[in-house]
Amino acid sequence: MVKKSSLMSLFILLIILASCGSNQETVTYYLDNDPLLEKVTITAEDNKIIEHTIKNTINYEAAGYESKEEAQESINVPDMGNLQGIDGIETTATFEDDEFVYGIKYDLAVIDPSEVSDDLQEFLEEEEYWDFEIQVQELEDLGFEKKEE
Repeated sequence: MVKKSSLMSLFILLIILASCGSNQETVTYYLDNDPLLEKVTITAEDNKIIEHTIKNTINYEAAGYESKEEAQESINVPDMGNLQGIDGIETTATFEDDEFVYGIKYDLAVIDPSEVSDDLQEFLEEEEYWDFEIQVQELEDLGFEKKEE
């Protein structure tokens, strides 16, 4: 009898702890502006954004380039030098066989706003930037479509 009540108490405690846990959600949105495909992935915990990733892809053929080399000569690679070496920010820019891919990932749990430029610091300090629902609505207002991964 004591064993049953102990197991029942443990079961109830586990249910209570599970219901008190954080609510984490990840969404991915796409916007196809041929030849540019934009992908935005946002992860939030309790409606506060903790990770924000942007990946842009330009298909060479769709953009009118006959080769990777022609694309390399014509595409202006975004200058992300001011973001290099900052903890919590990862940048990529690569010319692959069929497409140019560039992106940026912000791990907001790691970024120290004092290490970033004034413009980015000001942006990170805006409350709306951290609000998951506001950011999702802004993406939808811009024409992004939610996709299940």
